Amino acid sequence: MCTVLANQFADMGYAVRVIVMDSEIGPMRTDLSSKVTVMSLGVKRARYAIPSLYRFLCRDAADQILVFNHQILAILIPLRRLLRRKPRFILRNISTLSQQFSAEKSVWHGAVVHAFARGAIPKADHVIAQSHGMASDLIKNYAVDPEKISIIHNAVAPQIWQRREEFQEKEEGFRISFVGRLEPVKDVSLLLDAFADVKAKLPTASLSIYGDGSERSALAKKAKALDLEDAVKFFGQVTDVVGCYIAADVTALTSIYEGFPNCLIESIAFGTPIVSVDCKSGPEEIIENGQNGYLVRSRRPRDIAEALLKAAESDWDRKSIRVSASRFSPEQVAKAYEAAIFS
Repeated sequence: MCTVLANQFADMGYAVRVIVMDSEIGPMRTDLSSKVTVMSLGVKRARYAIPSLYRFLCRDAADQILVFNHQILAILIPLRRLLRRKPRFILRNISTLSQQFSAEKSVWHGAVVHAFARGAIPKADHVIAQSHGMASDLIKNYAVDPEKISIIHNAVAPQIWQRREEFQEKEEGFRISFVGRLEPVKDVSLLLDAFADVKAKLPTASLSIYGDGSERSALAKKAKALDLEDAVKFFGQVTDVVGCYIAADVTALTSIYEGFPNCLIESIAFGTPIVSVDCKSGPEEIIENGQNGYLVRSRRPRDIAEALLKAAESDWDRKSIRVSASRFSPEQVAKAYEAAIFS
């Protein structure tokens, strides 16, 4: 989203700079427009960025600063008190924070960083939440004034959006895709349980898992224990996610919580329907039941399996599904950000 917004604002005529912590060339750097300037703070951790951020704020900070990291915001807020010219800080919240921090195993992040974030977030001049669930979390657990919150969904990246008409000949059988990190919060183990029920009723079904993480080995063992080894394929991290969606009959999500699940909006951009549990924040605002997918109100494997089987039997209008993704176009999302930043 940082690269998407930077490019869109540059195309709209704004002078845009992206401030990164370290100078390494990350995979997203090549997606930035040549109109966008990149400045590095030369540090690996947010807590080491205080001197660099102070120099930046004193010398040439813009009047409007869109902050993508609540740790950086916790540094910027007190530094602003030392400045003559006071820039405006707009925080783009990254997750359902109360859920994220409660699951944090690190004492530093779970206690120290959380305490600083809790103090800094309400002091942002404006906060952008990706979903209504995220906004509610900010109001209830972080004392953010509702008047200071704008709810703006994520955009489908232009690199994906421009390829949404691509077509791939589908293999036989009912193909389910999962795209995401293999971490506890994604609860892919639940998806395997549901898929076992699907496979029992629909022998041609298969599950493709795209992504990597700490749970990959355990998930592979579970697939084998469920006698699904031949039907479940682990593809690891992929650089081009387009094939993950256009090769599938449905994209599934079983997360415990989300901020705003990009995999769902990317899937419908290609006309591939989605099935998701109604986890905290996001899916309910994307899924139009029966039009672009199905929302499952419980976390019972049999209920998820029923929704997947229903998706297999449904006569989907792929063009209508793609149309349902139009509200997530980069242009529309950038205009909403423009209104929030300069309100």
